[in-house]
Amino acid sequence: MSNLRLYMEDARGTSTSKAGFSIRGAGRSSRNYIIGDDGQRSNGSVIHAPITSRGQVHLAVEELLGSTGYYPAADGRLRRVLPLADPYYPWLFVESIGSIYGMGHPEQSAADPLGFMEADPLDYVTTYPSYKFSDVSFTPRPYESVQDDEIQTGVIEYVNQQGFAAHYQYAKEWERFVDVDTVPAGEYITANAGRFVFDVASALAPKGQPAGDGQLRMFVRKKMLKMTWFQVPNSYTIGSATQDTYIDQAIGTINQTDWWRYPKGSLLLEGAAINRYLPFLPKAKLSGSGQILFTNEKLCDITFMFSYLNPPLGKDSAGAEATPSAAAIPGQHVQAGHNLAPYAHMSGWYYVKTQIPKVSDADNRPIYPSFEYALLFTNPGIV
Repeated sequence: MSNLRLYMEDARGTSTSKAGFSIRGAGRSSRNYIIGDDGQRSNGSVIHAPITSRGQVHLAVEELLGSTGYYPAADGRLRRVLPLADPYYPWLFVESIGSIYGMGHPEQSAADPLGFMEADPLDYVTTYPSYKFSDVSFTPRPYESVQDDEIQTGVIEYVNQQGFAAHYQYAKEWERFVDVDTVPAGEYITANAGRFVFDVASALAPKGQPAGDGQLRMFVRKKMLKMTWFQVPNSYTIGSATQDTYIDQAIGTINQTDWWRYPKGSLLLEGAAINRYLPFLPKAKLSGSGQILFTNEKLCDITFMFSYLNPPLGKDSAGAEATPSAAAIPGQHVQAGHNLAPYAHMSGWYYVKTQIPKVSDADNRPIYPSFEYALLFTNPGIV
């Protein structure tokens, strides 16, 4: 239920609401709403209280469209006010407000009576006892809209690339406002050891001779994932002189632990695309002299681009799963997924690492370092 509790659908005479749908799932509805004194009376008394401040109209805009911010006591979650849903088609949410205009007896007042605004506004503003929000458009969302109290939070231990373990606060923000698109793919790779040869029973046939170029080939099944996180404060993408963002730290790494629906080591973050935009209602703050300033803090949509690879471990000469021979640094060296390499001669995948003289076996490095992907949805400047 909205906080204002004063939205009345404009249904005088013929209803102005409308909706449309198509077989491909695109749906849309549109309604007109009135807030404030809509002219209805009971025994001569006003039923719905008139609008008395511009702040009420601003609040109505924020309630209809929703907003994104932070909690004062950071626990990893974003503070999201979800957009309001269509009362008849509740899977549609407010996307836009076509226009807002005042109704009823107008009154003139000073635009900034206390002189606290950042820039001098025009001298006077006209206010009305009610306002009509025309063409309020409702559309479906490409992600799940989940309330803040449904998002689980916790503390996770992550081993960084220097091998130090630390505890971090995180929230499962990837369970809302996230859309995932996958593109199946595959390729043949050739081996640098072993070859294909003819195998026939006839002595006259080319038994044992190379077949074509003779190289062994393996088909690698993989896929690309594009995961877009919508309406995120832009501060998540801005680092500092002393600290990179978690996105910066994670590029070129694989997931250190099982994350979401993907086993450890199976995801490689190859890059991220960021689409920044101004919010419809900017944040306000006070300057040192007490003036109201509107910040330029932006929102953004972040698209993470992952490569997925999760081959099973190959077999050893006895037919058992070929587990690594030596323990790697716990938590840091992931012996799975992208850190496996194919050995075409055995048609299997095996853990590989560097071989550096005078370095202990456990300290040799795998192909990719690892990162705790739960932190991708946390802001290091806030938590």
